[in-house]
This record gives sequence, C-alpha cells and structure tokens, in this order.
Amino acid sequence: AWLGLLLPLRVAGLPLPAAAFLLSWLAVSAALVLLWRTVSDRPARGWLCVAAVVGSRVLLDFSSSGLETPLSFLLIVVFVHLVLGWERSSGVGGSRTLIPVFLVASALVLTRHDHAPLLAPVLAFLAFRRSFSGWVRCGAEILVGLAPFVTWSLFSCLYYGSPVPNTALAKVTFSSLALE
Repeated sequence: AWLGLLLPLRVAGLPLPAAAFLLSWLAVSAALVLLWRTVSDRPARGWLCVAAVVGSRVLLDFSSSGLETPLSFLLIVVFVHLVLGWERSSGVGGSRTLIPVFLVASALVLTRHDHAPLLAPVLAFLAFRRSFSGWVRCGAEILVGLAPFVTWSLFSCLYYGSPVPNTALAKVTFSSLALE
C-alpha cells in the first residue's frame, strides 16, 4: 500500500526520499487531525490521545523514516473513527454498512500483515453485531470490504508463490533456526 502511494509521486519526478518524507508528513498530519476530531467531544480522551501520540517512540522515530509507519498510523486512526461512527449511528439493526470499515482493515493488512491479529477481534465483533440484520447482507459487506486484500493475496500466490510477504517468511525461518 505504501509503495502504491509512493509510485505516482516518483513517476511525477519527485525524488524518492522527498516523496517518502512528503507522504509521511501528510499521513501523520491527517491522522492527527482526524484523531482530534474523533475524540474532541471528550477533552479527557483528547488529552489522553495527545499523550499517547507524543509518548509513542515508534511514531516519533518512524514518522519521517520513509517506511510505512505513517500510513499505518493514519489507517488505524481512520479505522477507529469508522468503528466508533458505526457503533454510534447503527447499533445492532441499523442501516449503515460495514464496507468502509472492512476496506480500511483490508488496506491496513495490505500495509502490514502484522495488523491482522489486532483487527480480527474488532472485525469479528462488528460482523456479529451486523449479522442481526441478516447474514447474507453481512457476508456481502464483508466480502466487498475485504476484496482488495483477497485480490492481492491471490495475485501474490500466483506470482510469488505465497500470500505471506517474503520478509515475514525470512523472519519466521530465521526465528525457527535461532530456536534450534
């Protein structure tokens, strides 16, 4: 996902380091604005979020590294914003769709597969809540929302021979060798 955002800037002639820095800055700025809008109705939550962001060494260290951390941060904030909005407006039998929530989850997992275990419980809970308005509709919304991830995984299996990124496979292989 990060590469997909960097490529158009690179094709437009922007040097890769400048493109990565620009995208990082834009992603972190957008995430902070959306985070504040999400929690601004409760000042205590707002200050807690500010403290969490300022106290996050990972975010501060990697926000301008050129890696995908700023995109992950933005997508996590968008995911939380959408989940809270869905919970507020829809409830159990509401008409609001889960497609945007699952699309953002799909983008998060495409950015880093490590996000899947963090998202799975929330997505399962939302699917369970949505299923009360009909299993078919719920399943269709989930399939549409996860389509980018499923499509990429199928392509990855055909092209690379595995749906898991080779960097993850290298880490698993290295870890298992270190344990022996």
